[in-house]
Amino acid sequence: GLADDDAVAETSDGSAPEWNSPEDAKNEVLHFPGDCSNCGARTETLMKPTDVPYFQTVIIMATTCDACGHRTNE
Repeated sequence: GLADDDAVAETSDGSAPEWNSPEDAKNEVLHFPGDCSNCGARTETLMKPTDVPYFQTVIIMATTCDACGHRTNE
């Protein structure tokens, strides 16, 4: 899992995102460092907020481990 001190949002180019409103965050794919739940190797979880019409904002999260190939999506 993610340690509290590891949860740092970065944009795809590695810089810290600059958001002026919650809408700005919806335009970015966020990268969070962590460990693979299958083999324990360091990997990255990608997160993207998106609006589902007639429902609400949901967050899509995906992790793919380069070491063992394990994939998760939420």
